[in-house]
Amino acid sequence: MGTAIPGSNNNKQQQQQQPQKPQDLLMADKLSSMEFEFRDPSIEPLTLSFDTTGHGGVGVTIWDAGHVLSKYLEKVHSESTSLGATQKMDSNNNNKKDPLQLPMDFSNKVVLELGSGTGIVGLSIARFAPTAKRIILTDQESVLPILQHNIDTNCNQPKDDITNSGAAVVRMAPVDAMPLDWNKITSNEITNILTQSFSTSSSSSSSSSSSLAIATATKENAEKYPDVIIVSDCIYAQELHEPLLKTLDKMSQRSKTTVYISMETRDFEMEAKFFAKLGTKFRFRDIKPHEMDEQWKSEDDIFIFVATKK
Repeated sequence: MGTAIPGSNNNKQQQQQQPQKPQDLLMADKLSSMEFEFRDPSIEPLTLSFDTTGHGGVGVTIWDAGHVLSKYLEKVHSESTSLGATQKMDSNNNNKKDPLQLPMDFSNKVVLELGSGTGIVGLSIARFAPTAKRIILTDQESVLPILQHNIDTNCNQPKDDITNSGAAVVRMAPVDAMPLDWNKITSNEITNILTQSFSTSSSSSSSSSSSLAIATATKENAEKYPDVIIVSDCIYAQELHEPLLKTLDKMSQRSKTTVYISMETRDFEMEAKFFAKLGTKFRFRDIKPHEMDEQWKSEDDIFIFVATKK
């Protein structure tokens, strides 16, 4: 696998015990930054701020499982978009084709990420798939300041290729950040997020503008579901399993939503219990090492799964 992130710590359980200080972490001396480079060298790298001290909690650290998932998703998107129009149509219309085996083209897709943290996966999708309809990044309120900071850093340019001055700019899909605590999720909160995912507003906005879009959305929009759900390295603690499974169940629609889950193994027995419960409502398979990015992959400690609702 590729080089581990400088200052990263694989012990999420240990960092989970640390008190979070999200506002303080926005101070320059509290943060480190890194450039996330893409498989396609023509794509502008992301600049991501993160905490290397562990004092901000697990949500403000960049984990290797996020790197691995981001690289894999870019690979399958590239492979899908490189197919001819006829091949893509045949794949999409072939009912005998297992949806878990289909390539993922993020074009015109609504993507919802749960437990976004620093936003590495969701922001990478917005960058390598600028024609995606919308990327919704969610996490607890305490993590939103650094998540929004990274959104603002990378998404503060127009979506058009050329500015009025003639200078080239970076194209990205619209990105929003929203609070979501799986332990306190309500039907109204689910409706708000699903509504926002189909908002016609096109901006990389703060939570206040997101709230305005939610308030003006129609009831019909609220009944729709995201095309893709992303979960990266979020099953490290058993107490998160039931809330996460409940959220996945509520946010997914059979025959529509594809779920991608990446994880770094830390407690095999605990993780096996999670996937046993996931299997009661979802079909899933593991992504084989040969399917992953040639550099960013691991055969023994980082895994990716793709799932669809039964």
